[in-house]
Amino acid sequence: LASIVMTLMYTVTVLAMTCSCVQEGSCIFGCIGHCGRSKVECLGRCIGCFNGFLSMIIFAVGMTHGKTHNVPLDLGMKAWGYAQVYSLLLGFASSFAMFLFYYAGLPCCCCCGFCCKGQAGSSGWKPSASYPHGPGYPNDQRLLGWRPL
Repeated sequence: LASIVMTLMYTVTVLAMTCSCVQEGSCIFGCIGHCGRSKVECLGRCIGCFNGFLSMIIFAVGMTHGKTHNVPLDLGMKAWGYAQVYSLLLGFASSFAMFLFYYAGLPCCCCCGFCCKGQAGSSGWKPSASYPHGPGYPNDQRLLGWRPL
């Protein structure tokens, strides 16, 4: 349970801190503009700080609970280590699933008509929030870490 809570907290923190929903080219940016974007980014920083503070509180409560019930410290550290490993694995799995979803999309489901096109290939969906200067950019190979042949 702790691993799932940590993974959800991390995901919310990353989404709040990156504010991808208000980047140039998104629908929300078109409505709120630069001024609204800065306010949303400030809110994202507040959410990130709150989650950090909440993590410290959870840690302190756990340590206090362990001390009052005479739980050996090494057992608590072992449980913490397991939670970290499970959180890491859940984070990798959720990141990989999101990458596949955005890259390949979902095929159309005949029963409900739900269809989500991926961004792969020249015919893929290219949202303006992901490609504010068009799908051809960035095209500087040095910036991308490629060396000219």
